[in-house]
Amino acid sequence: MRILSSVLLVLMFCISTLSASDTADQVEAMAENKDYVEAAKLIPQAVQENKKDVKFIMLCGDIYAELEKWEEALDLYKKAEDIEGDEPYILRKIGKSYSKLGKHKEAFEVLLEAKDEDKDDVYNYLELAYAYLAADSISQAELEITRAVEINSDIPDAYIALGDLYFSQRVYELAKDKYEEALAKDESLIGARIKLATSYYWLANREYDDDLANELFTRSLKEWNRVTQEDPKNAKAFYQQGKILFFSKNFAKAAESFYTYAQLRPEGYLGIWYLGQSLYEVGKCDSAAPYLEIVAENIDSVKTKSRLYLARCYFENKNYPMAIDYYQKLKAETKLEEVDLKRLASSAFNSNDTTLALDTYKEVVDTYPDNNCELMYKLGRMFIGLKKFEESVYVLNRRLATEACQDSLVPTIYYYRGMAHMYGGLRDSSKIGWDSLAKLDFEEALKLDSNNLGAYIYLADVNANLGDNKLAEELFLKAIEIGVADTAKYINNVRQAYQKICGMKLDQKKWSDISKYAKQWTDLEPKSPTAWLYRAVGSQGAGDVESACRYYGKVLSIDPKNRLAAKNRSALNCGG
Repeated sequence: MRILSSVLLVLMFCISTLSASDTADQVEAMAENKDYVEAAKLIPQAVQENKKDVKFIMLCGDIYAELEKWEEALDLYKKAEDIEGDEPYILRKIGKSYSKLGKHKEAFEVLLEAKDEDKDDVYNYLELAYAYLAADSISQAELEITRAVEINSDIPDAYIALGDLYFSQRVYELAKDKYEEALAKDESLIGARIKLATSYYWLANREYDDDLANELFTRSLKEWNRVTQEDPKNAKAFYQQGKILFFSKNFAKAAESFYTYAQLRPEGYLGIWYLGQSLYEVGKCDSAAPYLEIVAENIDSVKTKSRLYLARCYFENKNYPMAIDYYQKLKAETKLEEVDLKRLASSAFNSNDTTLALDTYKEVVDTYPDNNCELMYKLGRMFIGLKKFEESVYVLNRRLATEACQDSLVPTIYYYRGMAHMYGGLRDSSKIGWDSLAKLDFEEALKLDSNNLGAYIYLADVNANLGDNKLAEELFLKAIEIGVADTAKYINNVRQAYQKICGMKLDQKKWSDISKYAKQWTDLEPKSPTAWLYRAVGSQGAGDVESACRYYGKVLSIDPKNRLAAKNRSALNCGG
């Protein structure tokens, strides 16, 4: 049994050792293949299983650094330092991590210590120079680079550092020259080629000569193409290329670069933000939405803007409920622009949420009145159609009070405000005085436009409601007088005026007046069943049964389904 137990312990140890070795091997293989995201998932276990392997721990730190996870990288580099001591190559990595984290004081301390450890190692000077550049200490950086060049002028890294120094000062021509010198020494330096491509881009942007600018831009793209072909998993290259294309407003190409970047760096949220924006700019909202949602959840500084793009995307794709959802979230965070308030209102209308739509449109005209004279006009009319008369009056008042809206539609605005007052008072008896307000509106409309026949007719109605039937009759007749002079334009108004004056006379039981006005009407419109019906009613009321029967017959010859004519004709025993 003891022998069996020993064998089992040996087997378990071998399996454990094999498992640890397998995990480390996987990480190394993934790093070699530049599958950094997948490699990073295995690092905690692999490091735990290889606690004393400095070389492997440093590799894992480099993987985190490649993914810009500088806190995690720093922890591993410090682990390596605890095991190996203050080796300059480890201290350089620690210093770089501090610098990337914005801890400049700590970076300087560690990198100066590295330089003290080995004053002949050019890379100690170069890393310290980069730390100074990150802290905007340009003169200090230049001093360290100069010392590095003095130690070894043959290594391309010194020329790259000089290029970075000039680049930080926006002296792109000199930066370009230094990157080209570095590549002349070693053309496989992908990092230098990326920087060269970026320098060409900025030189193109600063060039006033269009032909030369195009040439420089072409060179930039040529370098980018070479980078992505030689190193198709270089996430930084696709990110930088995408940024250049994005800021050049070449959004379609930018989207392609950022899409590749997003595949290589699923947690590279800033690149994903650019991807979402690029897709939005080229109108591919369906494709943009998932990326914008990711960004909204992960980058607080652009959460509002990403939600804005999402709202606009859903609106463009006619997904109105989602557009409303995102616009409502945005309203809780910030003030919406005019165009977005209108999109919210439109989304609400298309979702049958009339209340939200109209409330939002009211917000538009309250916030941006000068730009929305036409909207206030349409909205005032719309509220009348929806029997929301107070809202109509509110919006039309807003338009009349807006200096930018003092245009040719002002008479019409008074006309519609008069309608809102009139109908509002008719529907709600609590609105005392609305008839008088309507009267003032229609009078103002006629003062500004004496050919507004609708205003004559509704002013007549209001006067009738106020008990002034004499003035009402005069106004109806005035509308008819103007209208019959141009029936092609005003026939509907004339028809309406005749119907209303006949109706008023019917209420007064003035049969001869009904007959008089109805005859004028039938002379003008001999095929109007309503005109003949009033002639019949006038004759019947006056006791002229023969004429009444004849006119009811005329109504039925034009409109066989007219129930009132048939009923009255039967009651009069008109016969065949």
